[in-house]
Amino acid sequence: MLKIKQRLLELNAKLAETLSNKGVTASSDETTTALINKVSDIEGIATPLVEFSQVRPEVQSFLDNVTYDSTDYTTSEIANYVTTTSNNQPLGFAVNLKSAGTLIVYDSANGGSTITNSVKGENYIFNLTPNTLCHYVNIVDGAIDQSGTLKSTGQIRMIKAESAFNVRDLGGWACDGGTVKYGKLFRGGQCYAADADIFYNMLKIRHELNLRYADEITSYTSPIGNGVEFTHIDGAWYTLANKSGIKAMMDCVMDCALKDKPLYFHCASGADRTGTLALIILAVLGVSQSDIDKDYELTCFKTGVATDTAARRRNESEWKGLVNAVYRNKGETFRDKVVNYLVSAGVSINYINAFRHSMIDGTPEDLSAELATVTNNLTNATSSNSAVSIDKSNSYTATITADDGYTLDGATVTVTMGGADITSSVYANGVISIDNVTDDIVITITAKKIVENLFVRDEVVLNKRHSGTGVADANGRFMSNYIPCASGDILNIYCDTRIDYAQGSSFPKSQKIAYYDSNKVLLGTRYLFISGADSTAVTTVVDSKNTTVKIGYHGSDIVETYASAIAYSIIEIQINDTSTALTSDDVLDLVISKN
Repeated sequence: MLKIKQRLLELNAKLAETLSNKGVTASSDETTTALINKVSDIEGIATPLVEFSQVRPEVQSFLDNVTYDSTDYTTSEIANYVTTTSNNQPLGFAVNLKSAGTLIVYDSANGGSTITNSVKGENYIFNLTPNTLCHYVNIVDGAIDQSGTLKSTGQIRMIKAESAFNVRDLGGWACDGGTVKYGKLFRGGQCYAADADIFYNMLKIRHELNLRYADEITSYTSPIGNGVEFTHIDGAWYTLANKSGIKAMMDCVMDCALKDKPLYFHCASGADRTGTLALIILAVLGVSQSDIDKDYELTCFKTGVATDTAARRRNESEWKGLVNAVYRNKGETFRDKVVNYLVSAGVSINYINAFRHSMIDGTPEDLSAELATVTNNLTNATSSNSAVSIDKSNSYTATITADDGYTLDGATVTVTMGGADITSSVYANGVISIDNVTDDIVITITAKKIVENLFVRDEVVLNKRHSGTGVADANGRFMSNYIPCASGDILNIYCDTRIDYAQGSSFPKSQKIAYYDSNKVLLGTRYLFISGADSTAVTTVVDSKNTTVKIGYHGSDIVETYASAIAYSIIEIQINDTSTALTSDDVLDLVISKN
């Protein structure tokens, strides 16, 4: 690479000297571009404009005459056009030189150039950007011997490389609002150091994306040159299953396009893994499904169609499988389905739109992602965000506020996206923040009632229990204060796990609730159960520390008889260790609240 650069500098100096000798102001630090452009200012040096097609006739015939039905993947026409293999390289322009020397070819589209030793007679020029003025100069003994201006025609830009095969520019296809730009993205097979001059100097490739699998990789630097960045990602073989992998590929592709850093993406043969990524790129740009199929089948001009192993036909199972994978995504068009797939993989719709503008020679429309629904199931709480839908790939934020009398401390909170629970990563302290919406969102929150503790510790009666008609001694038990209540009230009882819960009808019914009238005269008692089959159980299990009691709704004769008179209740609790009497220090914290 250094030798090539040094040679170019030396030729620039000679070219500048030649121009100066002929009265044209020039300096050796000017670019080859500027110097060659000045050649036309020299009287007596002809720079004729010649147009020629780089596209082989059989390839052009295929492009012109085939239009595929996107609803019918039972047919392929590529076999009618492939006559011989290895014909996917371009036609060159034959320039007849009078003398051997040094031939400099300059592509004005990107400032690329190549330098070769020329021979007397026919010399071939390849790889020019279509529909762009390109120049050549043949220098003999330090002087300009011949020069010319070329303009290649045709849509497809196939590349002749030294070692890499099946190489072509992804540009030239009709797409949304124009055509895909040349010189931004190139696809092909494995590249080698021998390709450095063409890839680095002529095509200006500055990033290599290697899609070969890890066990195929022997080096993690690009053979194109030290100035070329290298990225390795295991390619997708006719599948969209690996969303994170495809997102990584497209992130690399889009980043290079936006930074105007020409990219070469490839696998081994530039057909399968490369073809999968090419489909995604071209679909995002709005290239028709028919043309995407044809871009895929162009590989056959390299491989031939004699066998299924060699051919890449649109009607074969692998390609149809990839197309069907696209169809499974939502969207009106093939493009929209691919875009929605990428958005679901985490690619921003804004990033996609920026990529489209950078890659399309024309005026593409800005796309919107498919909408994701937002469902709020809020109990005793409200959200600051009332949106019921949002563009996928956008962010979503909401501040949740508990209703009066309720709190989010201890609230039940669940946030799902696409059915997956993402609560822990997106919710904190009443705020929901989702950086990238990829699917439908369901927010379920039940705020917790602010507890007014009706339990008064100082009024607890120790080592006593209800005997049914009064109060009796009982070590290891205590009775709460009088709890104001009325028939129909719901009491929530939160207590320590050391309490000796009753475990069904066969277990001693040791915990009770006693009902009193407004004069605090005992009306009757019933047992409390954490669980059990007893038909008179008055509790509903919430968790191991919580009993919920609904006053006057037990179906018992006591409650029914005295329901209208109930004004207070006392909760009786038994501690696990009943061998000794309780002291005030033994009294457990108890929270009793009322709905």
